[in-house]
Amino acid sequence: MVGESYYGEGDAVVELTARDFRKKRGEWYIQWPKNRPNGMVFPDGAGFVFVYATWCESCHSLRKWFETVGRQWENQFHMGAVNAMDLDGGNDALVAEWGLDGFPVFYAVEPSGKIKHLDAQLNEAYLYESMLEEVERVRSTRGE
Repeated sequence: MVGESYYGEGDAVVELTARDFRKKRGEWYIQWPKNRPNGMVFPDGAGFVFVYATWCESCHSLRKWFETVGRQWENQFHMGAVNAMDLDGGNDALVAEWGLDGFPVFYAVEPSGKIKHLDAQLNEAYLYESMLEEVERVRSTRGE
């Protein structure tokens, strides 16, 4: 691995590797890892994924913010992160296949596990608003 991953045991955000993703009919899906911190239980596969590079200053500045958001939505939404520099996990090949050439990148994950690019400016306030729209959409489908 190149560079230390941002998140570890006890964090609300779980580090993901290429093994956690699969492609089906041209679309990407995630299979969230079973070993969730603190025994968290989720109603479905909905959540968010933060793709970062350890050398990226913008990524570094969003690191703690994403953990804070993860704590806010504990047991409601999965929060994952992909270290693009994790060569051992195959993440470099994954982000190359996704066509990413800049970081950070955020994805929303639908209840089915399908990932989609979260179209948002990389500003905490704007990013949070975009995430909140997804949260509200998912909660309405859950009947919350």
